[in-house]
Amino acid sequence: MGDVLQVDATFGVDAITVTSVEQDEITLALQGSSGGLEVEGEGISISGNCTNGRCVDEGELSLTISRPGRINEVQISLTGTDSDRAVLVLLPR
Repeated sequence: MGDVLQVDATFGVDAITVTSVEQDEITLALQGSSGGLEVEGEGISISGNCTNGRCVDEGELSLTISRPGRINEVQISLTGTDSDRAVLVLLPR
């Protein structure tokens, strides 16, 4: 948990952080430019906030092997888990 996935900034995603790994499910915390996060999948929550003139979107996304997702133009799917690890595949759309 806490692993940060590196995504090219051109996809409009600042950070994808693993918040939990459970049997056959992973939950990700998302951060991106204000108004710039478009997310598809299950267990989605997105909110925007501004602090000292800097605005960001923050959210959460859950994935299972049978429920992939999308973050902006990045398709993301879970291909497997074990007790504390997950294998994710990220592909440009």
